[in-house]
Amino acid sequence: MYTIIEVPGTVSKGVFVNNALKKVAQIARLLAKDEQPALLSTIGLNGSPRSRYMGAFRIRDTGDFFLISPSNTNKMEEIQRNPQVQVIFSDKGFKRVLTLSGKAGIVKDTALRQELFEEKKPLKLYPVFNDHFGVVHFMPLQAEYLDLNVSNDPVVIDLPGDRPIGAR
Repeated sequence: MYTIIEVPGTVSKGVFVNNALKKVAQIARLLAKDEQPALLSTIGLNGSPRSRYMGAFRIRDTGDFFLISPSNTNKMEEIQRNPQVQVIFSDKGFKRVLTLSGKAGIVKDTALRQELFEEKKPLKLYPVFNDHFGVVHFMPLQAEYLDLNVSNDPVVIDLPGDRPIGAR
């Protein structure tokens, strides 16, 4: 028996059946709405966990997350070596936290990278589109949601994992 996550963050008991990925995406967007960065954790090049804040991303209702990063960073190499990553979203008071565990891959599709570059251009993170503009495609396989306004017990949901990494 799973728990249904109701957006915007209330939790009620029941069987979790439909729209799990869409609900997870909605909660992530809700928590990120005030320019709150996400925390990306990878397995570092030395084998130890490595975490860093990510401020530029796109979240699709399909449960696909796209994180923007320079292509020549350690995080990109870490993801290529080990695609197991975790992304954490929280509100500013850390009363609501969404922890997503899953797989990541580097997006090679130039059209998708260009689309994300144009979308994020107002942030002025990257002056020009070139090979240095990198995109990570993250697919969560498990979501853990904690809303301390409702309960001290997190809700854990296994998500469908039959989607290809790097999909448009």
